[in-house]
Amino acid sequence: MSLTATIDGVDANNPYGYGTGTVVITSTATNTITYKIDFGDGKTQLISSGTINYKYSTPGTAEFTITVNAIGTGGTISTISKKIKVFVAFEIPVAIVQFLINDSSKIWVTDKAAQGHFGVGASDGFTPNYYAATPNSRSLCGYDDEISFSKNANNNISMTIDTKGQSFSINAAAGFYGFSGGDFCFDISTVGSKKFPLWMPLLHLLALIPQGYSLRYPVMEL
Repeated sequence: MSLTATIDGVDANNPYGYGTGTVVITSTATNTITYKIDFGDGKTQLISSGTINYKYSTPGTAEFTITVNAIGTGGTISTISKKIKVFVAFEIPVAIVQFLINDSSKIWVTDKAAQGHFGVGASDGFTPNYYAATPNSRSLCGYDDEISFSKNANNNISMTIDTKGQSFSINAAAGFYGFSGGDFCFDISTVGSKKFPLWMPLLHLLALIPQGYSLRYPVMEL
């Protein structure tokens, strides 16, 4: 009995695959009627050919133990297992992509008329219960920034930020950009288009937030 598992996109730069999560599983055994495959992620499937293309769906890099039971005539069972490590990239839901880019591209700005458009709150929620800016109360440079999202023919989503010269930063984050001082307008460079999975800007933002806090930053379509 044999078992192979070929991960889609494996190469020197992607040892656990390119991120599709697709694995071609092939098992062979003599006098086999059906194969029961346990994919190691809590799912199983019966197949007759011994070969299946399976897609793991949980984002991240994880190990899975694939176990195949080859069921033969008279109810005989042969078992074989193989451990694999697979990388699954996060796929942005279609509804979110459509909302961000509207088929091609879309520009967003800060919703300056909203109560709490700049806000600070507890880390276990999204309510600005520590501080909530009143409408149109912050520096003008914080309101003219334009964030553009676009998608190319390869379905890569890019983000471009036009700060109109300066961008607003709170005191706690100014040091990250090489500045010092209170809440102010700074010459923050945002040159170039940034290609990213959806969670990247969130991770960048979280790195600037003191432990135990969360920030609220509503935007609206321009």
